Amino acid sequence: MKKLYAVVLLYNVSISDSITCKNLKKIRAENLKIIILDNSTKNFHNDEICQKEGYIYINMGGNRGISIAYNKAIDFLLTIENTIEEDYIIWLDDDTEITEEYFKILNKEIINKVDVDIFAPIVYGQDGIIYSPNKAGFIKNKLVKNEKDIENITKFNAINSCLCVKLKVYSNYKYDEILFLDQTDQNFFDDMRLRRAKFCVLNTVIHQNFSQRGENLNPQKMLLRYEIRVKDIMRYGRKSILNTIKSLIKSCGLAVQMGIKCRYLRIVTRCFGIAIKMFFYNIRNLITRRVK
Repeated sequence: MKKLYAVVLLYNVSISDSITCKNLKKIRAENLKIIILDNSTKNFHNDEICQKEGYIYINMGGNRGISIAYNKAIDFLLTIENTIEEDYIIWLDDDTEITEEYFKILNKEIINKVDVDIFAPIVYGQDGIIYSPNKAGFIKNKLVKNEKDIENITKFNAINSCLCVKLKVYSNYKYDEILFLDQTDQNFFDDMRLRRAKFCVLNTVIHQNFSQRGENLNPQKMLLRYEIRVKDIMRYGRKSILNTIKSLIKSCGLAVQMGIKCRYLRIVTRCFGIAIKMFFYNIRNLITRRVK
């Protein structure tokens, strides 16, 4: 049986309080090994808890972003841990309702579908909408209306939460470290589709609480969250003039949407300003590159 490395990315939370870690502790899977990627800016003594629980602990020394943290875990597995290319990494947030059923179905599918590179479960948000997998769109990804529509997805796309990836994929691939947060998974799937990676949807459901989908959102926290998101979207679009234009439209649209939801105009004005500034920065760099 192939090894599964569950990599939990923590941000300012104790392992003892992490929903994901609490659930993992209940799961019985002989081939499962847990790695804690600690992106926290405060000391929760997670290293001591890991030592007690027998987890691997990687301290990022502060919030370095998702891409850098993921690459750190990949480097560890490829260079330090005794792994083989046929082992698997499972990427997990710290607040995911991971289930034992997920691991049972995953292990079965790994045996039956040895040619598959990436396994993704069906992820529902707290609003009852399926957010993953979905179809990559021109500006906005297209969500499926029900589980039956999943098998018809073209341009396969998914979120990182509970994504299981064959370690072999990372033998010649690293996450784009310019991306800090939201666009990490989008860029990953763009690259995997170009590489003709094989995807499989696991017939199991994961329920995820997305911070942006909740009610009674804190406007100031959402402002900080969307500043980071807009920067990520604009960095994601830096590869071409068309992508930069698409990213500008998406950034402004999302800012308006969240500004209305939070009833906080500053989200709109602040994020518009960031997006427009980065738009011209991207365009200038693209033109300079073409001239050279």
